[in-house]
Amino acid sequence: MAYSERAKLIFVCGGVRSGKNAVGETLAADMRKEKGRLVYIATAQRTDTEMEKRIIKHQNDRER
Repeated sequence: MAYSERAKLIFVCGGVRSGKNAVGETLAADMRKEKGRLVYIATAQRTDTEMEKRIIKHQNDRER
């Protein structure tokens, strides 16, 4: 995915389980390859045990 050289912030939004994480991580990986520096922020609220598990999974995926 290409992005503007002038981009400072990209906001990815959508419904629950709509693929926001995959889109964000793809954009982040592309930017890191081109720029070498990356700040990636993902937010969510822990509302129940299912969401807690999903948050932990996403955090673990990004540590690789």
